[in-house]
Amino acid sequence: MSKNSPVFLQNLIAKVENESDVGRSLTRFLLYHPINEFEPFFESLGLKPSELYPLLPRNLMFLSDDDVLLENYHVLCNYGVPRSKIGKMYKEGTGMFRFGYGILLSKLQAYEKLGLTKPTIIKLVTCCPELLVGDVNVEFLRVLEKLKSLGVKRIGSEDVYQTRALPSNSDWKFLKEFGERVDGTFLQEKTNFLLKLGFVENSVEMAKAQCKFQGRGDQLQERFDCLVNAGLDYHTVSDMVKLVPSIPNQSIDIIEKKIDYLLNHLGYPLESLVAFPTILCYSTGKIKLRFSMYGWLKEQGVVIPTKNRKMVRSTVALSTILACSDARFVKYFVVLHPEGPKNRVTLLQADIACDSFNIKIPVTVGLAKVVVQLLVPWFHDFQWMLDGALYL
Repeated sequence: MSKNSPVFLQNLIAKVENESDVGRSLTRFLLYHPINEFEPFFESLGLKPSELYPLLPRNLMFLSDDDVLLENYHVLCNYGVPRSKIGKMYKEGTGMFRFGYGILLSKLQAYEKLGLTKPTIIKLVTCCPELLVGDVNVEFLRVLEKLKSLGVKRIGSEDVYQTRALPSNSDWKFLKEFGERVDGTFLQEKTNFLLKLGFVENSVEMAKAQCKFQGRGDQLQERFDCLVNAGLDYHTVSDMVKLVPSIPNQSIDIIEKKIDYLLNHLGYPLESLVAFPTILCYSTGKIKLRFSMYGWLKEQGVVIPTKNRKMVRSTVALSTILACSDARFVKYFVVLHPEGPKNRVTLLQADIACDSFNIKIPVTVGLAKVVVQLLVPWFHDFQWMLDGALYL
């Protein structure tokens, strides 16, 4: 409860008079003041206190009295919907939580029959809960049919799509309006994320942050949580991402790999991230190349020069290895050993050889990319590169 419903718990403890024996005082308090179980429940679903109070049932206090709500809640959880997203779904699509047994699951499965994958459906319904209210959303079906008419199709078993037709003026207007509406939803999610970091709404700093932080609000939050789950303090992570906004612009997988390499391969403590959070923004290839070169120099017994003296160090500041340009790295590290330049070339060649296995061939799609760019916030599984090419 302290993790999922901190505000409720804090308010409850504040009502206890005898601070020297909180447990006993709290038990006595609850005997005469039973709590409304829906308050901590809704807060645990991601709703703020200001949002949840209008949603509280008028004549119920115990969750066990609303088995229909709990049944539909469990359907969403078992389907894979993140708990923290269900509150938004309840607020914007309360009707789905009044469905009888099996109805909500059947609606989710109906979208699977349209050819959508489960991860895509989860992203769609958390973004637009109204998709689950009533019959299968007519507007959404129109979008799917429009995409099919433009030749958008799935390639193989991957959630990658290509198109062969260009949109007409009417198609363009329809897709543009649809994309703008969905884009507004994601902009609000990003704003909520930035507010949690301490940015002031409608401020100049908020406007600048909107440009620097890339991605949807839920993605940014998940990447933020990834750093916290790694063992860093919440407020420390807040300071890190405000200082280096590009950190949460990377995928969770990449962030985790870099942290793993730093801790388990280079032997640095987690706190070193706090001193130099920018390390998470360097490519994995550059990090490995620089530290492989540095490790080789250590094996050769090279004395690493510092400001006014020389010493052999078991570790070196991350910024010392990474923050300098290639020319300075060569000057202050590589050439310290006669075979250093040759070894650096060997490491570079090895790195290039590894990358050659991941080469992908782009197929230019021209102006048709505009259609998909509008729909990227909706169809999150479209994998488009920044240069506008589609990879097969």
